[in-house]
Amino acid sequence: MITHLNILSSLSGGKAMGYTFSEEDVYLSYVPLSHIQEQIVLATCLVFGI
Repeated sequence: MITHLNILSSLSGGKAMGYTFSEEDVYLSYVPLSHIQEQIVLATCLVFGI
């Protein structure tokens, strides 16, 4: 079972690896929000301010 802690740990792992994004970056989604990868990417966009 995937928990909220799993999603948060994947986000913090991305920050620890040095991924950088800017306000000019754009994200286009074609995966439904019910898909777990889409939920993680959406949370990443919110955290990094995309």
